[in-house]
Amino acid sequence: VVNVDAIAPGGKRLAEHWDDANTSMHASNTTLRNPNIDWDYVVLQDQSQVPGFYRNNTYWIDSKDGAVGFGNAIDDEGSEAVLFMTWGRRNGDPTNPILYSNFTVMQERLEQGYIDYRDNMTAAGSTVWVAPVGLAFQHIHDDVMASGINASLSGNLFYDLYTSDGSHPSLSGSYLAACVLYATMTGESPVGSNDTVGLSSTVKLQLQEAAAATVFNETSHLDYPWSSTITASSSSRGLGGGIPSGWNVQWSDDQITNMAAGSSQQATLEVTVPADVTPDYYGFRLFAGSTQGNTSTSTVFVVHVAQDHSLSIAFLDQDSDFIPGQTTNTTVSVTNTGNAESDFDWSVEALSGVCSFGLPDASSMGLLPDATIEVTIQVDIPATATIADACTFHFEGSTEEGTQTIVAGSGSFTIDVDEFVDFELVATTSTVEVEPGTPSIYTMRLHNNGSEDRTFNLQVDSTDGLSTTIVSPTDIVIVAGESGTWDIETTADEGSVGTYLQNFSVSRSGQTSTSSVNIDVLAISQITLDGPIDGRIVMQPGTTTSTSFALANTGTREVILMASLTGLPASAQAEISHSSLILAVGETTHVHVNLTLDTNANPGSHALEFGFTGTGASAQEEVELQIQDRFDVLLSSTGSQIVAGPSNNATMNIDVTNYGTSSDVFQLSIIDDSEAGWFAYTLSTTSVSLNAGETTTVQLGVREVATGATTNGLTVALHAASSNDPSKTDHLNITVRPQVAGAEITVNADDDEAQPGAAIQGTVVVKNTGTAFDKLLLTTVGMDCGVTTLFELEAGASSPAVPWLCTIDESAQSGLANLDFRVSSTSRTDYVQTYTEIYTVEPTFSNGNVLDITTDSTSYTIPYSGGTSVVVTVTNLANTQVSGLLSYNGEGTGMVIEQWVRLLDNQSVNTFELAPFATVEFMLTLTSNIEADETANLILKATYQIDTTTGSEESDMFSVSISGPAAPPQGVTLPLGIQLDQNTTLNAMLGGWAFAILLLSIIYARRNRKGNTEQAVVEDQAEEVLEEETEEETPLGFNECRMENGKVTCPSCDARLGVPRGSEAPFRFTCPKCQTMIRVVE
Repeated sequence: VVNVDAIAPGGKRLAEHWDDANTSMHASNTTLRNPNIDWDYVVLQDQSQVPGFYRNNTYWIDSKDGAVGFGNAIDDEGSEAVLFMTWGRRNGDPTNPILYSNFTVMQERLEQGYIDYRDNMTAAGSTVWVAPVGLAFQHIHDDVMASGINASLSGNLFYDLYTSDGSHPSLSGSYLAACVLYATMTGESPVGSNDTVGLSSTVKLQLQEAAAATVFNETSHLDYPWSSTITASSSSRGLGGGIPSGWNVQWSDDQITNMAAGSSQQATLEVTVPADVTPDYYGFRLFAGSTQGNTSTSTVFVVHVAQDHSLSIAFLDQDSDFIPGQTTNTTVSVTNTGNAESDFDWSVEALSGVCSFGLPDASSMGLLPDATIEVTIQVDIPATATIADACTFHFEGSTEEGTQTIVAGSGSFTIDVDEFVDFELVATTSTVEVEPGTPSIYTMRLHNNGSEDRTFNLQVDSTDGLSTTIVSPTDIVIVAGESGTWDIETTADEGSVGTYLQNFSVSRSGQTSTSSVNIDVLAISQITLDGPIDGRIVMQPGTTTSTSFALANTGTREVILMASLTGLPASAQAEISHSSLILAVGETTHVHVNLTLDTNANPGSHALEFGFTGTGASAQEEVELQIQDRFDVLLSSTGSQIVAGPSNNATMNIDVTNYGTSSDVFQLSIIDDSEAGWFAYTLSTTSVSLNAGETTTVQLGVREVATGATTNGLTVALHAASSNDPSKTDHLNITVRPQVAGAEITVNADDDEAQPGAAIQGTVVVKNTGTAFDKLLLTTVGMDCGVTTLFELEAGASSPAVPWLCTIDESAQSGLANLDFRVSSTSRTDYVQTYTEIYTVEPTFSNGNVLDITTDSTSYTIPYSGGTSVVVTVTNLANTQVSGLLSYNGEGTGMVIEQWVRLLDNQSVNTFELAPFATVEFMLTLTSNIEADETANLILKATYQIDTTTGSEESDMFSVSISGPAAPPQGVTLPLGIQLDQNTTLNAMLGGWAFAILLLSIIYARRNRKGNTEQAVVEDQAEEVLEEETEEETPLGFNECRMENGKVTCPSCDARLGVPRGSEAPFRFTCPKCQTMIRVVE
């Protein structure tokens, strides 16, 4: 008995399964620990992504711990754990693109993850195997890629292992996993397995071979339950080390007791050879040793593993079609399950049934162990066979071993004869004529050429314009080789004409037979005429009406038609839009009957019959002409719009005419749908009584009472309604526009050039460009020109020419100026129109002078080594802009050096630009250029330009006195008024010095012992004399400096400057940094 159970909730991790296994009454707990079942294996599968995660990932650690826990629990139950190694996703895992970029990378990580699970479980003492399902997926993947096909694209075996999500297995993927599990647990090849899974035999074989190759040939790094090495030291009956993997060599009882001397006894040695061992000679050394002595012996025991010729034969082609009357090639799958490469001969024979069998190729050479080939068998099925027949054949494979023929494998298999389906649908007639509305009946026939009696169903294709039905049973049973018929009825739709193709079909067992019949729909003549829905024409005397009739050709041929109208009274005249016409098939046209009644037509009813007759078709329509009294009104006016303002009441005259045939009273009203309340309306009367044909005039008044209406205005309606028949109305649409203020100012200047204080003059005309009467106020802005006038003007009217005269202000600047005329509306207070007249103010000067030049003093004093500053003020006396430059002249201009600074912007310039009546100041620095007492009399001069005119102005004269250096003394003056000249004074001084030297020599000679002291005194006195003779340096004046080591320091900016080579004080030069004139003195 095989017990299998599965607990497989989707997406669970091993840690979660382990929690379930430790939860009381949970299925995982009760199933694992079921006391009634001894499980051989417990298969564990983790969630599809976790095994490949990094080893420090929490999920991976939890799953590893869960696996270890499961291993211990499974051991406790006496079972063994099998890890189900899953597969990588078809295109990798897009949620983990770095870990699982594609199938190969993901599969490698999953494989290592499951091996690490196994190692951790084994380290804990558990017995664990790995089922390499994912590696079988990889085997197929690599085979597909090696063939040059992209495995990730549809249409290959690897792609078909998955469902559409590329992760979960399809039926093929699940079958592959089952084959791997089977091989892992049993050690037997799944190749040739005969099962009922709904896959083609070819796909099954490919999957079986992939599983076998993975487990048996490509996973030597994995251990399996059937290939585990038995450690000799673990058994007291073993032979020690050196036993090949998979072999079992051991004594049944490895001890012999109480063995008498010279006696012999036998011991049983059990040898189990693995199924896949290679034929050869295998030697084992057998040892025997005494337990009471020191003697032992050994011998070599040789096991000859002979060739085992064994074949696994499977017939997987039962689903192929075996059709009577055909020869079909099928195959049996043969796997060499023996342990040696062999040549095989094949034979096949029929055991029962009507079929015969043959072998196109009766031998295969060099079939390797575990290799699989497909052997072709030719099956010949007679045409008389039916599905009740079955054929059994026996297939056998044999090989030669020496002189013996060994049957390595055989099998008997049965095939079922399939149905031979063949039938033909034919029409008993090729063409059927049909008139629209009249059905035609014909027959369809089916020949059953197949092998079985079958029920057939006739299908009728839908055809536009035809209605076809089967009037006999739709399902009929037809004996093999016989025929059956269906009765068909076809009707043509109205409007159909010409040849149509009616198609029929019969389908069975994937085959379809079709046939068709030409339906010739005959043409017919037929027309329809439809008039007013209520069947009447209502008119009033003096009116004209047009009534439409729809004429349609509903037949299938063209018709030629003539119109007719009867029953018309003498007071009516008729006009038919189409008295004759040709109407194509399916064409519809509207024929208009225009009736005109005389004004004296009598009321009453008249039956009219209107119709058309033509080629094979006619149609008539009866209508009733009802003549009634006429009540009508007409509103008219010479205009359609009125402009209304707040200061006037606009009016419009409207004519009201009784357009009926009897006296009537008409009610008048104004309809304003806007409901904005911008305008107020008045009517001279709200009702008028008029005889037939009489006209009266009504006056409509409109005034604007609120602002807000757009300039486009709004539409109101004057509505008139008949009292005799309120449905008889007329309305006149009137556009009411709000008044728009507008003005046009025309100024004519007689004189537009004058100097300040003089006048300019001309005339002005105002035109009302608004949309209604308005009062327009004319004024001037900024100047009183005597034109403040209120004009009352109709729309489009102009005022008379008004003279104006304006005096120019005394302080006006020369050039162009503006005179603004302004018009404002009393109707629209926010409306202002301005016109600007350009006039010219002519230049003028004060007393003929353009500039006034003054200084801050009339006299100035300069030391010979210094300078002085003069503040110069220049004033523009003209009413126009003046530009120019300053200079000076007069007596002694060479005595001083000038430097100009414009105080406005502290620029070292002597130029100016002055607006009218503006002033500018300059600082004129004058530095002495001589070393003598002199006086310069200077005049400042300004050279100016006005437009293209140049001129000059001068200031009053001012003086500049220069003080020279002090003269050296010419002698001395003694007390009491005694004077000595220069020569006498010098002689006296020299004599004094000689006398003093002589006196000192005598004193020195006499007082030798006091020489040191007196010498010191003399020296001190000499020093005093020298000090008295040292002259004090003259203080520096303005902008003066002394030269030191060929350089000077600028007194203005402290710049250290070199002087021109060869220069000797005193001299002047300009500082290149601050542009100050510097005087260098001794």
